Amino acid sequence: MNHTYHQSNLRRYIAAQLKPPLLFLLAFWLIASAQVFAHESRPLYIKIIQHDKASYTLNWRSPQSLSWDNQPNILPPENCQFNQSKANITAAGIYQMQLRCDAFTDSDVFTIDYPFANPSISSLIDIQLLEQSKQTVLLGPEQKTWRLMSSKGSDKSWFAYGELGVKHIWMGIDHLLFVGCLIFFARGWRKLFWTITGFTLAHSITLGLSSLDIIRVNIIPIEAIIALSIIFLAVELTKPKDTTLTWRYPAIVAISFGLLHGFGFASVLSEIGLPEQDKILSLLFFNLGIEVGQLVFIALIFVIAWPFKNIARAKKSTEEVVDLSRYYRIAAYFIGPLAAFWFWQRLAQF
Repeated sequence: MNHTYHQSNLRRYIAAQLKPPLLFLLAFWLIASAQVFAHESRPLYIKIIQHDKASYTLNWRSPQSLSWDNQPNILPPENCQFNQSKANITAAGIYQMQLRCDAFTDSDVFTIDYPFANPSISSLIDIQLLEQSKQTVLLGPEQKTWRLMSSKGSDKSWFAYGELGVKHIWMGIDHLLFVGCLIFFARGWRKLFWTITGFTLAHSITLGLSSLDIIRVNIIPIEAIIALSIIFLAVELTKPKDTTLTWRYPAIVAISFGLLHGFGFASVLSEIGLPEQDKILSLLFFNLGIEVGQLVFIALIFVIAWPFKNIARAKKSTEEVVDLSRYYRIAAYFIGPLAAFWFWQRLAQF
């Protein structure tokens, strides 16, 4: 009877200990799964060039995540007329139309119109008017209109690229999962600092080299290898501590894979480009935006993990064994299959 009673208590104890992290991981799994097809964090890119007092060229390019039947239409204000009935499409997939417009006022609005559902993507708009420097405007997913006159004033395109960097990292679930896995391996504040710093410096190097066209790579295999890097960390989580390179030297692994992740970050800039007048500053702010988003994510993880840390301290004070390896394995069982799905999905794009 005593044996059965202790077994029952043990089962209840294990269930109670596993329930909080399991619920958290399940919620994270559902969120990540919902983003599987929304991983594409590139914005809709629109460019308006003024040639003379009344002549404009309107270019736009959609991210690959948009289906062919939901390509946006860019509707000009009433004082503008298209010179053609249908947009030309270049070999690079850029839609192009010529416009003739009267003088703009603050009430003249451009509109982004999707035939079907709003895809919830940002829009980056480059505006080049006569006698003005190039302007860059970033619209959030909920914003579908903008005024040309409102773009006048000081050029703050670098600020728009900073915003884009934050949004890019938060939409890049694969990058966030990789950073989350690194935190598991980096035991202690010093090791965590060097691990995250190594990852940051590594991806900053390749982000800069790729964005400035110093190094050119095919992004499709890189994206597949990025997914493979997450699978690698998930497998490492299931192994005993101090038996693998990742457990002993997480900073080395972070630097190695960070170089690949930098190419992934640069892929968004390869499509929309950098403004000629503030190329370096815009690149810097895009990278800073990524770092800000990354730091917020790390802080969020520690806020969520704080209650579990207090539980571990309480158990340690009562001389109970604190075994975190099971939590690592549970995390690996959720993260690994999701990353494997991404890997095969991207591999199929070759």
